[in-house]
Amino acid sequence: DAQILQVVLENYLDEKHIDYSINIYDTGLAFYADYEEGYITPSIVFMDIFLPNSNGLEICQKMRAKGYAGDIIITTDTKDHALEAFEVDARGYIMKPYNAQDIFRTLDRVCQYASIRTLTFKIRQQVFHVPVSDICYIESNSNKCTIHCHENVIYTVYKKLSDIEKELSDTRFIRCHKSYLVNMDSVRKATDCFTMECGDVVPIRQADLKNIKEQFMKYEEKYK
Repeated sequence: DAQILQVVLENYLDEKHIDYSINIYDTGLAFYADYEEGYITPSIVFMDIFLPNSNGLEICQKMRAKGYAGDIIITTDTKDHALEAFEVDARGYIMKPYNAQDIFRTLDRVCQYASIRTLTFKIRQQVFHVPVSDICYIESNSNKCTIHCHENVIYTVYKKLSDIEKELSDTRFIRCHKSYLVNMDSVRKATDCFTMECGDVVPIRQADLKNIKEQFMKYEEKYK
């Protein structure tokens, strides 16, 4: 079951360009021990109810009691525990045998992909939600970043580029230079620099030129 779920998750997360790592535990007790000690800080937990020597719902209750605020998705082969799942604030209840579409729908809701993924930021008390696919590249200068979007739309925000990179957590974007983050879907040509679809030229860190171009070519082969 865990291996099937892992394959479905990998397919979904790759398709959505989300960076991820997946840890699989054979027992709930081993998982909870690592969580309690701080060895893992999961964003989403898929928890089976019937586990060797433990109950998945009880583990979820203990996690919530310790302040876990991430998403919990219950997996089981019975509908009998839906109310208990609600009590641990589970965001999903997935029945076995697994169906990829059921998992995708749950992840759409949990990952907020029901419509389109956005980058959210504030400028002069106004909140903007910019579709990630609209971003061409992001340029850092001192303590601010300029977000270059399609149709020559530009936003200037007072944030570090590294913080925006973490917020995006998106495999479409590559840090090609200490001051530039590029959406590879918007690259027209890669030489010793990136020529963007909008016509702008973005520098590539020359010390890593070969590696960055290889990453771009692998991305093109997989997604374009």
